[in-house]
Amino acid sequence: MSAVRWVAGSVCLVFFLYVASLNWAVVWQGIVKQKHSSWVPLVGGLVGVAGLFIVPLDRLHSYWWVPLILDWGCVPGLLHSGWYYAFRRGGP
Repeated sequence: MSAVRWVAGSVCLVFFLYVASLNWAVVWQGIVKQKHSSWVPLVGGLVGVAGLFIVPLDRLHSYWWVPLILDWGCVPGLLHSGWYYAFRRGGP
C-alpha cells in the first residue's frame, strides 16, 4: 500500500510542478514579451496539495499550503486578478 501512495503522490507532485511551471511561463512571457496568454487557475496547486497528502510522509502534510503559494494559478494569480479588477480598471 505504501508503494501505491508513493507512486500516486509523486505523479501528483510532478503534475503540479509541470502546471506551475507553465503558469509561471505565462507570467514571464507577459512581462518580457508583452504577450498575453491565459493561465490555469487552481488545478496545479490543488493537485500539489493532494500529492502532499497522498505521499506517506506525515511531516509533509503540514506543508499543504506551499503548492497554493508557489503556483501562479492559485493565490498569487488570484490576488493579482482581484487587484487588477478592483483598482486598475476602476472597479466592476
